[in-house]
Amino acid sequence: MLRLLAVLLSLGVLVRGQTPEVCWVRSMALYGINNALSATNRVTSAAGGSILVSGDDALGCFEKTGELRWVFSFQRLWETVVDNGTFTYPARQDGANPMWVDPVTQLVFLGASSRVLYAIDIATGALRWSWSGARSVFESVTGGDGRVHVETTDFKHWALDIATGRVLWAAEFRRVSNYQTGVFNGVLVRPNIDGWIFALNATNGALLWESREPDVVQQLWEPDMPFRTFPAYPLGVAYISDSAGNAFAFDLSTGKVVWKVPAIEGFSTNYNRRMNLELWGDNLIIQAQGFVAIQNGFNYGIMRAVNALTGEELWLRDNVYPGMCGMTVSQQGLLIYSAFIQPYSSRTPYAPSEVDFRNQLVAIREDGSEVWKFEISGKSCTGSLQQLDGMVVYLYNDVAAGSNYTLQLVTLPTVIGEGAKTCAADVPSPALPPMKPNLPTPSMRLPAENGGAYCWRQTMAYKPLGSPATDGARVYIQDNAGLILAIDIESG
Repeated sequence: MLRLLAVLLSLGVLVRGQTPEVCWVRSMALYGINNALSATNRVTSAAGGSILVSGDDALGCFEKTGELRWVFSFQRLWETVVDNGTFTYPARQDGANPMWVDPVTQLVFLGASSRVLYAIDIATGALRWSWSGARSVFESVTGGDGRVHVETTDFKHWALDIATGRVLWAAEFRRVSNYQTGVFNGVLVRPNIDGWIFALNATNGALLWESREPDVVQQLWEPDMPFRTFPAYPLGVAYISDSAGNAFAFDLSTGKVVWKVPAIEGFSTNYNRRMNLELWGDNLIIQAQGFVAIQNGFNYGIMRAVNALTGEELWLRDNVYPGMCGMTVSQQGLLIYSAFIQPYSSRTPYAPSEVDFRNQLVAIREDGSEVWKFEISGKSCTGSLQQLDGMVVYLYNDVAAGSNYTLQLVTLPTVIGEGAKTCAADVPSPALPPMKPNLPTPSMRLPAENGGAYCWRQTMAYKPLGSPATDGARVYIQDNAGLILAIDIESG
């Protein structure tokens, strides 16, 4: 008991009432996995249960009990600009490396910031194949039906064979895709961040339908698009939220809107109107990412439960905190959501007070009543909240003073109380001694197919605006993010 209390206090946990114990916590820096902004994570039942965490330049795989299984490292791509000085920065500045797990082959597909897609065996960490045909970094990775689909920040889509990495088809769009894409019953759903939604035949890339119904679509936390079939909609219904605070249900057969819910209707906010979505049985849960009211010195958001088929509202809670890092549903049928508690000064409503912010995990029943609550201070969550075999998997950065923004992984039981199975027996915590990662051989690109070897090559993180220009000594080119390159024509 004293050991458990010491672990909780070291995490900055507020122990009160019904609070679950911490199963284990691991500092990712011990394994060479670092990210101060946008780490990504996945859980899977593959190999007896696995937790995957990706940082700036490494992917780690952990057992359910917290033991490290393997680390796969890669070379992060950097770019240099000279303008009255030399500036070096990563091509993917937030360090995000999207990934997708195929439950059939038990491979994880990592869209690394090296601009290489890696297919890695979850059980062993062995590299099955890699593909380096993208000219820009990855925005999302998803798949199904023997194909892995990747979106890149130069507006391209690639469909590759899961077994070999061979490109099957490709398409190009006019905007970057949303982080959240999906493949359902042979339909690829690709929302653009400008609100256009495209549905393609996932087998051959043929356009099925398009919609301009939503506002800007930019989901932040949950990489998996909610989806469900109904007798009235045998191909299925996909759920999408937009930055105007609306939630939509789309018929995948036709692209028509089944229903639309203005989720922040009746509440005033000039802040983030985006919503987190999670299917919970017959219901869809809609949680505001931004605050809608300031009460008692704290900001509050809202949470709605609607019928997933009709959009009819079932209940509303306006005493919850804004959502960060998504939601998940436990094996026992509880909804577990994450929230961000940011205090505000009563004298200056929009100025942070001197009180530290906190992160919160809450488990609720179908009627919206709370079962347990877990709070932690001095942390900033990242990735997406997930559950694996009765455990909540929670990823965050330690942002307390002197912490150097270290990435940490913590697990909690989804249920508490007498007779409830909680953490695995004899789980060592805190962190185990680190294992030295095995560095893979960087994947090399083949020369361009232009009839011969090229003299030099420069790459850009985003789509170029127009064609390059030259004065005979330099080549000049600009991308749509505002970056201009001047390249020596002799040396590159």
